[in-house]
Amino acid sequence: MANNEFPGSEDEKSVFFIYQNLLMFEESLRQEYISLYLRRRKYSKVFFLWILSWIVYFFYGVFIVPSNYYYVSLLYRLCLLAGIITLLLFYLSGLYSKTLMLPLKFIPYTNKCLHPYNLKIVPNRTVKSRFFRLLPYRLLARPNYGEGGVRLVLLSKGFDRSFCEGWEMFRQEYWTSEQNRLMQKRDKKRTETISKYSERFSKKKKKE
Repeated sequence: MANNEFPGSEDEKSVFFIYQNLLMFEESLRQEYISLYLRRRKYSKVFFLWILSWIVYFFYGVFIVPSNYYYVSLLYRLCLLAGIITLLLFYLSGLYSKTLMLPLKFIPYTNKCLHPYNLKIVPNRTVKSRFFRLLPYRLLARPNYGEGGVRLVLLSKGFDRSFCEGWEMFRQEYWTSEQNRLMQKRDKKRTETISKYSERFSKKKKKE
């Protein structure tokens, strides 16, 4: 991030500190959004799909192709009942709303609260191709720092155009510097790992 000593007039310094506060506010919203998104993905892909598969499987075994053996049929019925009860408890306990619905409502609800301040947040998806979105994080050569979160937008009706443009430039410069810092950190870690394994390999060769 830029240095705290900002050359210029007092007005320029005030604008700079406003940008800093907006950036910290945006980062807190971004972290909250990512946390909710990861929670939703965890429950939707792991728990929710698993319990639905459980119910479908035992429903098929009870009503579609029932077993001729009494105890097997009874076991299937009990498993089906347990799955249905688990699904009902998941919904009635409020976990369904907190884990699957709340992340979807985060942006509309936040924008409703920010509207009086002439602010809003929008998803920040810079990778347009669905193919690249499916790739693991490590396979991306230069992952964008702000990708996958949200960004704070200043509405033109409440702010001067030059102020809005300055905010966009300030944030982009910060993201670029953070991206470069993370890339350097990752490259340094990779270099240290390679050096470590090279030393082990050299010692092993000497022993042989």
